[in-house]
Amino acid sequence: MEASLLINNRWGRIIVALTLIVIVALFIIGVKEHFGYTPDDTYIYLQYAKNIINGGGISFNNGEQTYGITSPLWLFIISLSGELGID
Repeated sequence: MEASLLINNRWGRIIVALTLIVIVALFIIGVKEHFGYTPDDTYIYLQYAKNIINGGGISFNNGEQTYGITSPLWLFIISLSGELGID
């Protein structure tokens, strides 16, 4: 059955709507389990961003060599927002 026929059919629209509701509900339930703690990665990225903003370069401890991070894009986004004064 083609997707357009499924959406044009009344029952097809109901099935699509219920499927979306279930997906969103499962997402909310999954996310709810993570609100009680802050992962270590958050602290690590904030420490790296703090060092970048203060001129210490890309390092966890100011002036010490770092072998790398898993997500440089996320680090630069956090650093840019910190540089702009966004908490």
